[in-house]
Amino acid sequence: MGELAVSYDRVHEEILNKKYNLKIEAQKQHLRAWINGNAVMPHIPTVAAALVKGNRVEFIHRTRSEAGKRYPVASFTKTFTAIAALQLVDRGIITLDEPVNNYFQAFMENPELNSRQITLRDLLTHTAGVTNHLTDGTPQLPKQRYPAGSRFYYSNQGFNVVGLLIETLSGIPLGQYLTENILQPLEMHDSIAPDTTRASGGMYCSVDDLTHYVMMLIHRGTYKGKEIVSEKNFNEIFSETLPSPGAAFKEYRGISWRIWSVNDRPYSMNHAALWNGSGGWIQVFPDLGTGYVFMSDPPSYDMETFFSFYRGLKGEFLRLTAMVSPEGMAPESFRASVPGLTKLWSYTGTYHNSITDLSITIYMNTGGSLVARRDQTGEQYHIYPTSMLTFVYIYPDQTEKGLAFDFTWENDTIVGLGVLDGHYDKIADRKGNEEDY
Repeated sequence: MGELAVSYDRVHEEILNKKYNLKIEAQKQHLRAWINGNAVMPHIPTVAAALVKGNRVEFIHRTRSEAGKRYPVASFTKTFTAIAALQLVDRGIITLDEPVNNYFQAFMENPELNSRQITLRDLLTHTAGVTNHLTDGTPQLPKQRYPAGSRFYYSNQGFNVVGLLIETLSGIPLGQYLTENILQPLEMHDSIAPDTTRASGGMYCSVDDLTHYVMMLIHRGTYKGKEIVSEKNFNEIFSETLPSPGAAFKEYRGISWRIWSVNDRPYSMNHAALWNGSGGWIQVFPDLGTGYVFMSDPPSYDMETFFSFYRGLKGEFLRLTAMVSPEGMAPESFRASVPGLTKLWSYTGTYHNSITDLSITIYMNTGGSLVARRDQTGEQYHIYPTSMLTFVYIYPDQTEKGLAFDFTWENDTIVGLGVLDGHYDKIADRKGNEEDY
């Protein structure tokens, strides 16, 4: 009887595995048909897309593309630059948390902001407070608009300083460094980092090669037994730089990558590649042993036709990721925690910019949502949370464009607000609703 029971269990398991594999194959066929049907000309000329599980490519598909086709990967370059910087940390050449000025005479700090000195971690996490505007008379260095460590502000120019730092410390051009220390060890033979490569962009990669990159990320810095970056410093990618209140589901910017975390454990890392002639996305779930990447070449990424495709393809890949991953939270169900009605009161108050002498009042309307009012002009913006730190106002008739309002926390207290024109210190709490104004 015992042998019969074991035999029955084995047959039952084989039947379940066959059904499971057929279900996955059906999803793959659906994904291929979805890409073919939605990659419409002339808005999306070609697409290449792949999903990696462990050490193998689980899925790959091309529409009007071919194996080895190089795509301009735009801001994916930043993630390679970040790995290069972490390699220098591994070698003891630089540290993440010392002032950059100790290694490279940048001196980007704005004396009017009373900012501490900018560190490599600040630049890698887009929290140095520097903008995409360059300082007068110093064409390589950006201006600082926010105190270091006070808010996230995506800055290509800030990342380019990291590139200059890598070149200074390694003694070779950035493109050569990336080629010799990352592309070649990862066997990314179809990919190039030309002489024109800057830390913020400029590399060209095939999706076939990017699957090798995904494998390295899944294995936390190692590819085919070769250590590209130590696991210790790879895990620094997930460090939370900006203080924020506790939440079960968080979305924040780590080193280069945008991070999803669940109950304080990193769950996912992702990055976009968006520029003229380039539209792509890469997302990796190290604990699930899974990651996916896709690239396309829209003439312009800044149009709804492309963004509809882009968002839809991410959703389709998240569903496939859930099917091929261990049981647990489905990736497509992730939503960053946002403050509830009681917590929203913490954000209300008056904020003042000491440089411009302007102020912003945040108040709660009778509908239970927040409104930001520029006190000098009376302009008002209904703002909605996307995380515990960031609220957004979306321009009318837009789905992607708008204004970000980033709140600065210290010791579980809101102390400031960062908006497009600068940093505002919180000077007073306010209670009440719109009828009080």
